[in-house]
Amino acid sequence: MKTKKTICIINPNTSSEMTNGIAKVAKKIISSNFDITSTSPEFGPESIEGYYDEVFCIPGIISEIKKNPYSDAYIIACFDDTGLDACRSFTDKPVLGIGECSYHAANLLGGNFSVITTLSRSIPALKGNLKKYGIYDNCNLVTSVEIPVLDLEKNPKITETKLDNKIHEILSSTNSEIIVLGCAGMSDFAKNMQDKYKIPVIEGISVSIKFAESLVELGLKTSKKLGYAKPRSKKYSGIFKPFQP
Repeated sequence: MKTKKTICIINPNTSSEMTNGIAKVAKKIISSNFDITSTSPEFGPESIEGYYDEVFCIPGIISEIKKNPYSDAYIIACFDDTGLDACRSFTDKPVLGIGECSYHAANLLGGNFSVITTLSRSIPALKGNLKKYGIYDNCNLVTSVEIPVLDLEKNPKITETKLDNKIHEILSSTNSEIIVLGCAGMSDFAKNMQDKYKIPVIEGISVSIKFAESLVELGLKTSKKLGYAKPRSKKYSGIFKPFQP
């Protein structure tokens, strides 16, 4: 009997509620010939809202990869693509970020897109990633609904109303053809918005899982030739000693 391939999706923050929400979305979209593991670190920030939080969740993400060594691909379920480069250096398995996957999916489906994130403080990081990925010019706007990450699902009616208003505003003022929801916690609202506005509304969990399945089935892995080469062996001191390569 053929063993199923496994994709591990990692919520980089420590919120169990958010991890459960990610798992719910993932289980609906995963193909029948794959298994999905949803996990989150035991230590680190409870949400990621800015550069400072990002730094302190990376060791936790790597710890979760270590705990799931037999997974065939890993997904980092933070739209900032937190720790993506470090994780690609740590393993040769495909490591995908929901932000990067969303942007590339949008780029495949139309000429211009806009991104809606949680708080305005996250906008500079997302713009930086768009420039890094080479598709900044295709993005009309990166904007926010001003709802903290952990509040997105506490009052879904308020979240949906704010998303609805923001999408209406974007479509009225730009030539955007696609909307990208810039947080894993927004995933549940994508379908309703897509049905209402009749344009693609992308949420990163689903597209990243499908991209990961494709890479695994094609037998493709992360190149170790240059930038993502395995870290050189050296001494790590203090609390970082467990992460010594």
